[in-house]
Amino acid sequence: MSLGLRVIHQFYFGRNLIRFPSWPERKAVAVPFRGYWLSTILDCTEQIRQSCNDKLMALAIFSGKKGHPTWIKQASCSPLGLLYSLSPSYFGANADPTVYRKRGNQLHQFLRVTQNEAMGGDAIYTFIESQGWAKVFTTRTGGSGEDLEFNRAFIPIRLIIENVFGVLKLTWAILHDIFRHDEKTHNVVWYILGSIHNEDILSKRLVLCGEEFWLWWEEKWKKVTIS
Repeated sequence: MSLGLRVIHQFYFGRNLIRFPSWPERKAVAVPFRGYWLSTILDCTEQIRQSCNDKLMALAIFSGKKGHPTWIKQASCSPLGLLYSLSPSYFGANADPTVYRKRGNQLHQFLRVTQNEAMGGDAIYTFIESQGWAKVFTTRTGGSGEDLEFNRAFIPIRLIIENVFGVLKLTWAILHDIFRHDEKTHNVVWYILGSIHNEDILSKRLVLCGEEFWLWWEEKWKKVTIS
């Protein structure tokens, strides 16, 4: 790791800019949604990594979803796009539910269910609610009118985590190029650049879901429904 990255690493790790905040902090930016406080948006992201000649390792790192060897990492954020958590990096053969079930990644344990706090994600996370752990709003795959109306209201919120991933990968080439280093370096790089992202959100240098975002989504929805 270069001297510059080491200095940034020490600075941002020392400031602890990526953390799951207290309930009052989460509620202050939560979105009221169908009788719940939707405070946390959850998803996984994958990054292509180098392949290898070892057959067992090649199976462990291969992602069926991406069709490449990858690192997979779980993240959560606020409705404003502030990163709340980053999991360790795992081999690409781990599916999103597998990553969630690993120790330390089960965010429902931190929710205030007595205060009607809920998470949001895509349809893969329905198992969280089916286990009785916490309320989770997920995208719906049915074709009924009620499902379409639900997705219309919910998908813009879920897309915020996708916007976080998109901004990070567009801003930092090391996050969208083939990652050629080890697991420890992958974790450090994501933490450093995620911390810089949070600094930009907190200082309002970056706004992920302002009025323009919601206007853009409304226009997109109109085109979809017309076609």
